[in-house]
Amino acid sequence: MDHIRPRTKEVPATKNKVPFFASLQVKYAVSYLVIFAVVLVLMNTYPVLVSQDLLFASKRDSLKSQTAVMASALMELESLSADQVARVMNMLDSMGLKRILVTDPSGLILYDSTAPSQDPDAGEDAHFRTSLDISAKDRDGLTLDVAMVLSAQKVRLNNISARSQPDGYAMVNLEMSVKDKAELSAVINKLSAVPGVCLVRRAGG
Repeated sequence: MDHIRPRTKEVPATKNKVPFFASLQVKYAVSYLVIFAVVLVLMNTYPVLVSQDLLFASKRDSLKSQTAVMASALMELESLSADQVARVMNMLDSMGLKRILVTDPSGLILYDSTAPSQDPDAGEDAHFRTSLDISAKDRDGLTLDVAMVLSAQKVRLNNISARSQPDGYAMVNLEMSVKDKAELSAVINKLSAVPGVCLVRRAGG
């Protein structure tokens, strides 16, 4: 009996191919792209974060300076009453702030800048704004005395800032509204008579 031999087909040997994403070159390329993307993101976000920090720090310092001026003026009061606080704060105006709250130690609100003004001396809007620089001997109550002079002259004070100098003097800057040059000259003469004041001049002049 003849035996039937099964036919076999020889399959040619094939080379083992390495998957594309498993190759060493591709891994290096992907790693490089990831690192490049991270560096690019950092380069774009870091300057923005730094500028934001500088802006916030500048606003914080400005608020601290304005708060110090208001605190210095309020410390001259014999007692914290709503009427006295309102009179001082009306002299200082809003100082460019949206809202100012003054409270007593118990938390009772004595002054709210968003409330309707109760200042009976409030006059009409002045014609133009101007700035004055005052050089004076540094002392307690200087800013309050300056503000009181402007109040007596019925001049609208838009902003006031003061800084001490190493030589014992202080520089006070005023931003205010006056009707004309005659009123401005009268204000300068009154400010020059404040104790300790050495010089009063137009800012930048």
